[in-house]
Amino acid sequence: MTLRESLPRDQVIDVQFADFMRDPFVTVRTLYGALGRDLEPVAEQRMRDFLAAHPGDRGANRYCWADTGLDAAQVRAQVRGYQQRYGVPDEPIR
Repeated sequence: MTLRESLPRDQVIDVQFADFMRDPFVTVRTLYGALGRDLEPVAEQRMRDFLAAHPGDRGANRYCWADTGLDAAQVRAQVRGYQQRYGVPDEPIR
């Protein structure tokens, strides 16, 4: 957060990961717009084709918290300031 505060505001674009996972194309269009660019239909189609060919699990089964060996309460306490500043909600712990 200290480094970010030193950067000009117009050089930083915030993206909520949950928003990106929910609808990546709305997020990508928003990013393009913030950069003063249009998401060209051919570029969007290539992105869609890539995602169709590599569906993954959309983050649903990557890990469970117990596998990390970390203390959830401690980590949440460490990142709380970031979450509050940037409006990042707690995710459920699996």
